[in-house]
Amino acid sequence: MIQENSWIFLGSGTTCLALAEELRDFPVNVMTNNLAVAGVLAQSRQGQVIMPGGTVFGSSCPFLYGDLLHASLDSVTLSQAFLGVSGIDPDFGYSLSNAVECSIFARLRQISREVVILADASKFGKTSFMGAGPLSIADTIVTAGAVPEQSLDWCRAAGVKVVKPE
Repeated sequence: MIQENSWIFLGSGTTCLALAEELRDFPVNVMTNNLAVAGVLAQSRQGQVIMPGGTVFGSSCPFLYGDLLHASLDSVTLSQAFLGVSGIDPDFGYSLSNAVECSIFARLRQISREVVILADASKFGKTSFMGAGPLSIADTIVTAGAVPEQSLDWCRAAGVKVVKPE
């Protein structure tokens, strides 16, 4: 799904960190606000790694947010943004655990040609604190595990491509 030498964004959370591990030796340029992702990719010299400015949001997987982050995104365009979510529901759409992530999510939708949601089976049929938008705001969902067929049907009905790597 990721083209060599393209510019992508990897968002906050452990799912994006897992993707970074897979990309360690792949020639791709990454912008990320995820401190752990930057650390993993800094060990590779296959592509550039850029961290925007921002304030550190402390969590089990710390990330940057705030005005400096948004200012850093003003002059860039990205091929793809890979983002984790806390829930995927047919009525509520995508949800996140805090308001900070929602503003970042919205900005990345504006500057990315493709928005890819990374979500394991446990996220389907769940909601969290704050809605990030309807299912149709993403282009693709990459998932793993035993996702109920009904959940996959919601996504397809909203025009979202669903990818389940083998």
